[in-house]
Amino acid sequence: MQQRITPQEAVRLAQESLAGATAAELATHIQERFGLAIKAPIVTVLLGSMQERAELDRTGAAAYQQIQRWKDENPEEAKKLAAATRKREAARKKKAARQPGAAPTREGSPTADPPDLSEGNAPC
Repeated sequence: MQQRITPQEAVRLAQESLAGATAAELATHIQERFGLAIKAPIVTVLLGSMQERAELDRTGAAAYQQIQRWKDENPEEAKKLAAATRKREAARKKKAARQPGAAPTREGSPTADPPDLSEGNAPC
């Protein structure tokens, strides 16, 4: 059984093959190569989504590097911040366990407390 290629993957592969091609040219290439009929405006949207994802990945990596640099420059503060985060998470789990029928919260969920970024604790 042959797997179907997604429109996103088809656009990515077409972009690699025909760098600098217009959306209409990419749509034609996708139709011929993969048998997917994708309109040129949709190709444009998918290309924009791919560019946005790449930019988000770049900025996320840059933010992570900045946080790591701050941790390296401020090891004692980083340890205090990590300990406070662990303490808050343990208290949250303990509270959730005491409440019958309450769904446990996952770390990083919208219900979790945001990190303490008050003056002196900010990573920048």
